[in-house]
Amino acid sequence: MLSYLLPAIFSLPVIESALNLIYEDASAPKKLIKGKFKPHKRYAGKQKAGIALATLTVALYFSAALTQPLPTTLSTAESSGQQTAVQAPGASSQSGSSAPSDTAQVSANVTIKFIDVGQGEAILIALPEKTMLIDAGPTGSAPKIEQVLQELGRDKIDYLVATHPDEDHIGGMADVISSTQIGTIYAPNKTNNTATYRKFLAAIQNNNLQITLAEAGTIIDQIDSYKLEILWPKKDANFPETNDYSIIIKLTVGNKTFLFTGDAPTNAILNSNPGHIDVLKLSHHGSRTGTTEVLIHKLSPTYAVLSYAVDNPYGHPMQSVLNALRKHSVEVWGTGANGTITITCDGTNIDISGEKPGTVVAPTSQDKSGTSSKS
Repeated sequence: MLSYLLPAIFSLPVIESALNLIYEDASAPKKLIKGKFKPHKRYAGKQKAGIALATLTVALYFSAALTQPLPTTLSTAESSGQQTAVQAPGASSQSGSSAPSDTAQVSANVTIKFIDVGQGEAILIALPEKTMLIDAGPTGSAPKIEQVLQELGRDKIDYLVATHPDEDHIGGMADVISSTQIGTIYAPNKTNNTATYRKFLAAIQNNNLQITLAEAGTIIDQIDSYKLEILWPKKDANFPETNDYSIIIKLTVGNKTFLFTGDAPTNAILNSNPGHIDVLKLSHHGSRTGTTEVLIHKLSPTYAVLSYAVDNPYGHPMQSVLNALRKHSVEVWGTGANGTITITCDGTNIDISGEKPGTVVAPTSQDKSGTSSKS
């Protein structure tokens, strides 16, 4: 070990200069290392002084080096200039898999489109460098989703979320998967014995993709300006109803928060512990099973947004839900009344607009059970 270390030590400019000066021989350092240098008698005293000086210099050099912070260890990919990504907890390993983005500072500007797909749901989220689609509406919704994607200047869906396997949420999935580049697909550990669901699975298989099971605690993506995380369902969940498995996603942009709830019942939303929410996507199209006064009080949203058709036979949104929201001074927007709704957020401010602004959200028929189509 010493035989390798000495050449490095004596090659240091300050050491080499000292030895040259003491022995008046430019080859002195190399000869000392090899044990071949024998100084003249007149240098006997200087030899001792030279060695002492060299030893002191080496000691000072390494003392200074040890006080410096150690450099950060880089992975092979990082050292070659490639970005690395950390696999999200519980996610399967695959091309385009769930992975938080590089933590470099990126603008917090986010655009969210609640697309008017009738009695169903499709939400497109344009993050600074990624795109997420939460649900794809009923069958036939794909062209409208693709149009909005084009308007936003996006050609890839990095994160595709099927909140639960009901037709009004996954009907357009197969067509979207077949026509658009897809990264990671999230779905709950719940199947459905319907033609729509089988078509969804076939599209995934035909495009060499796979499902990543959604699990509470998974961070889908995170950089300095935003965070996307799954709050529900919990691992190994076992429920009697499909809606109970609905994926709940929280988006934090700067100091603003958004909650996307699928058709999750109120108790699931409360148990997901989302904290204060600025914009609440009303669960189950404004049904009383997904929104209660207790929930509104707990989350204290400023805005509520829901997706529904004005001619739906379920009474969505229900009058009791609208009354509770207005009692707590929550501003309500709905696709049935306002068309496609656009929300922009820069991390500090939230702006909302609709294709038909000013139209009041109201129930379309008598307050009914609110059960959605599951064909």
